[in-house]
Amino acid sequence: MGWDVAVYGELTFPAGKLAGWLNDTADASRYDDWQADFATTPGPDRPRVVRDGISDLLALRPTMGFVQVVVDDALHRVRIRAHLVEDAYHDLRREIATLWRTAGAHGAHGSLTFLGFMTIDFGYRFVIGPDGSRMEVLSEAARREADDSAEIAEIQTTIEELIGAQSPKPKAKAKPTKKRSKPPKKPRKPAKKPKPKKKKPKKPARKR
Repeated sequence: MGWDVAVYGELTFPAGKLAGWLNDTADASRYDDWQADFATTPGPDRPRVVRDGISDLLALRPTMGFVQVVVDDALHRVRIRAHLVEDAYHDLRREIATLWRTAGAHGAHGSLTFLGFMTIDFGYRFVIGPDGSRMEVLSEAARREADDSAEIAEIQTTIEELIGAQSPKPKAKAKPTKKRSKPPKKPRKPAKKPKPKKKKPKKPARKR
């Protein structure tokens, strides 16, 4: 039986810097401090333009989980909420982290957390700032705190909503049609009995 991972994070940019990040190229080889799961990849790292990488994440197949990325130009903020099944986590963990770490070069502050969800217990966090980024392995206390966070509650709610939307809705039972009863026919009037015929008196025979 597989397991899954919750992902959440936010970035805040100086005014005018968000577009530069979206157009930058995210390249995992720029960072040499990958640890634990992130030290290996299922294939070679692919440098990607950040906005293209985000578009690919948003197109994740429903069977692999979901990824929601909100880019708020007015507030110069970006946020991610995701739920990844085991295979999706192995395929995408380093790609997502690299997108986020690239934001530091554009003056962004923020973090990105990967947390074992429900059936597995591990956690990693990336802390991003203008001076660079670093990766942390979360302690048990930090993982329990993350379990109780508003972000995890939000991801859980989204999962429940998606499951509800994908479940087949029970077909409404057809209401039995009521047969309209025909109005009762007016009873026929009983046939009149024929009046007995009056016998004519016989004429007396004539005497001869």
